[in-house]
Amino acid sequence: MEKTRKQKSPIVKIQELIWQECRRITKTRYGNSCYTCNKKNLSGSSWQTGHIIPKKICHHLKYDLRILRPQCYNCNINLGGNGAIGIYKMIQEHSIEFVDEIFEDLFYKKVKVDLEFYTKMLEELKKI
Repeated sequence: MEKTRKQKSPIVKIQELIWQECRRITKTRYGNSCYTCNKKNLSGSSWQTGHIIPKKICHHLKYDLRILRPQCYNCNINLGGNGAIGIYKMIQEHSIEFVDEIFEDLFYKKVKVDLEFYTKMLEELKKI
């Protein structure tokens, strides 16, 4: 008996496209140095798009460019995003108000995450 491959849902397909755009934009904006440890010349699987706020808790912000930065494998995977250093650098780079706004959006902004939400997001990312 042959196993049939399960089809990806439309949301999963569009999430994959969004992630490709996020990676492209992050690499273009920030280059190939780790945001949190400054390791230089990252490439291949050593260059990762990391979430400064862990993906498990950032829900509707997981594709938000404000929290995505290039990271080395060690910072992103072994150190779980190295968020404390990332947040500290964001405060230095932008401001405490910038970081506060992200956390306000995370905890208080109610967003209906559905296919329409992701479709609009993909359209906006492609413009960047």
